[in-house]
Amino acid sequence: MVGTLNRQVKLWAFIAALFLSGVALVYLRFDDKYEIGNTQPWLWAIAIAGFALADLTVVRLHFRAETTAFSFVELPLFLGAIYLAPTVAWISITAGVAISVAVQRLAPMKALFNIANLSFQGALGLWLFGLILGNADPVGPTVWLAAAVAGAVSSAWAMMSLFVVLRIVQGQYAITKASQMFFMGTLTGVTNVSLALLAANLVESGPSALVLLVMPTAVLFGAYRAYTSEQSQRDRVVAMHELALEARSIRDHAGIVPVLRGIAKHLGAYRASLVLFPDQGSHGHAIRFSIAGDQSKVTEVVSAELAYVIDDVHSLETPTLRKSAESQGSEVAGSIQGTARSLGMLVVSDRLRDASDFSKADVVMFETIIEQLAQTFEKNELDKEVTRLENRRQELQHEASHDVLTGVANRSLLAARLDEELAMRREPSLLYVDIDDFKHINDRYGHDVGDTVLVEFARRFSTAVGPDSCVARLGGDEFAVLLHEDSDDIAVANRLLDLASQPISTPDGQVFAHASIGLARASEGGDVHTLLRRADLAMYDAKSKGKGKLMLAMADAI
Repeated sequence: MVGTLNRQVKLWAFIAALFLSGVALVYLRFDDKYEIGNTQPWLWAIAIAGFALADLTVVRLHFRAETTAFSFVELPLFLGAIYLAPTVAWISITAGVAISVAVQRLAPMKALFNIANLSFQGALGLWLFGLILGNADPVGPTVWLAAAVAGAVSSAWAMMSLFVVLRIVQGQYAITKASQMFFMGTLTGVTNVSLALLAANLVESGPSALVLLVMPTAVLFGAYRAYTSEQSQRDRVVAMHELALEARSIRDHAGIVPVLRGIAKHLGAYRASLVLFPDQGSHGHAIRFSIAGDQSKVTEVVSAELAYVIDDVHSLETPTLRKSAESQGSEVAGSIQGTARSLGMLVVSDRLRDASDFSKADVVMFETIIEQLAQTFEKNELDKEVTRLENRRQELQHEASHDVLTGVANRSLLAARLDEELAMRREPSLLYVDIDDFKHINDRYGHDVGDTVLVEFARRFSTAVGPDSCVARLGGDEFAVLLHEDSDDIAVANRLLDLASQPISTPDGQVFAHASIGLARASEGGDVHTLLRRADLAMYDAKSKGKGKLMLAMADAI
């Protein structure tokens, strides 16, 4: 809000300074004030009407937030410089432009800027024209030079004042085509001056000869329109391509604010706001992303405001041009519709250009932006859903092959890994581990402590054997460890016995446990079931020998 206020203060100050500079130039440099009362009313009417018509037929070239205006104001200006007193010509241009902006219904600030800018342009042009011309013949070669120089300088100044306004509004020189606009504005001014000089010479030959000027003027106006139309269309295509790339680059919330800045820039607006509804099926909140010039803000939409936003979305069947709720100007608003639901709402407001409103072409571009955002957001939702399903698939797959409590492999995954090893004609070893007297631990300390013991055994065994081996919980207090054929299986088994005998810390204090291990080797023959059975029998043999021991399976154990 403070930034907006400072911007408006600077704009009003510049507009006031511009207009007062024109008044001061007229008052201090023009010495023909007495001619005001001597000028015939019909001359006033013609002069004022000529300036109003020239400003009404302005041709604007928009490039993003920038505007270049090609008009015929130099034509009546320098005809007035030749045939009217300078003060009369200046009052006429000021009055004519005031009538023009009233007819166009421009916003107050933009209307006053146009009046001040053209008023000062007129004062500067008239003063330079009189200064260079001196007492020379008003229709001779000297007047041609005076008019050309005065027209070029005053047109260049009008363009510079527009750049100053854009500098104040945008906070930076973002005028990509400044040099091209400056050149075209100056060239247009000099061309219009040439038409004025031609008209003056035709008047000297006979007023009826002015008819000859109608066709060249109309053709020139058509050329201006064709040039600006083609240029605007080309810039619009480039802008749409850039916006599409920016929209497609959105992957998360962090990418939305830069895209909003791009949308505001291409539509020549100061503000842009996007309300994004939460993903379908989630419990998130609606979020508002907003930018105003260089400032940006991301806020959660509270419940009371959300109801208003949803009603607004339902009323926006198509992008709509309407009066802005935040400023005196207009805004373009539209809902972002997905295949099955509303995804959000986009609003662009506070026009930076000197036109009073967003154009139909802007609304069309806005509609294309809405469609692109809908595709992007829906694709992102689809990508999130695919990712969620893939993660869930992996979770289910993990749950199906791993023990829920300890996280190690379960019996089915162990059997699959063992079958793999045997199918590749390898000769792995299998350790069958049972925690001795585990029922006593559960009875004495409770099942929570028992679960802690199981989890700790699984962790110690997994750490001891490394990633190339497979630790599995077969159920209850039984584990199995599949070792690669190159492993020193007896050394590993003894290591596990040692780890099993170390105390385990629990909330109820330290718990001591031991394990019995049976070892079976695939080199002695058998399939998966046979190998598991032999290792199991060896484990029970170890328990019968006094527990906490390792026993090897006999070759004939079935």
